[in-house]
Amino acid sequence: MKLLFALSDRDLLFALTRIFEADGAEVTAVFDGIQAVSCLAGSFYDAAVLDRSIPRVEYARVLQAARESRVPAVLLTETAPDASFLLSSPLPAACLAYPFSPEELAARLASVTEKSVSDRRFTAGDREVAVAAFSLGGRVSLTDKEIDLLLALAEGEAPAAPDAALVRALNDKYASLGSAFRIRYFEQKGYRLVAQNE
Repeated sequence: MKLLFALSDRDLLFALTRIFEADGAEVTAVFDGIQAVSCLAGSFYDAAVLDRSIPRVEYARVLQAARESRVPAVLLTETAPDASFLLSSPLPAACLAYPFSPEELAARLASVTEKSVSDRRFTAGDREVAVAAFSLGGRVSLTDKEIDLLLALAEGEAPAAPDAALVRALNDKYASLGSAFRIRYFEQKGYRLVAQNE
């Protein structure tokens, strides 16, 4: 397994690197966000481990770079994520709060790499959504929140009042693919993804 570790605590970084290399992993160890973004742009990794307090670059930029490179990321945090964090974008594949054991980190990495390999897909209207690739119809990129809304629509469980800008963005993406499907509001039924003539 090829891993990227981006941690500000050098002692912890070296210790984790030695532990995972002893288990057969190939580890790239970096100390700041700029190095992490550069590594993600230039090499393939099975997974990345990122400290939320990484210096020099906001951790969200590193998460975005990981997502663009289709690398699942585990975010190390001082506390459990709060509601505002869970509504932010991009989100990591998983979070792990300090203190943690190497075994806990290994289990979390195994979980996110398994999810990444599975590349869950589902159909929303007349287009396929590839979750791991963040794509609609194989051509248009999606955000985490857009995927969540499309999944809810596909399962008939759309929220009563999704963000209007999110709905507009998705409708524009369907239009750009030449799809006849759009997200529309129906009295007493709420939002649905339907063909325009319905």
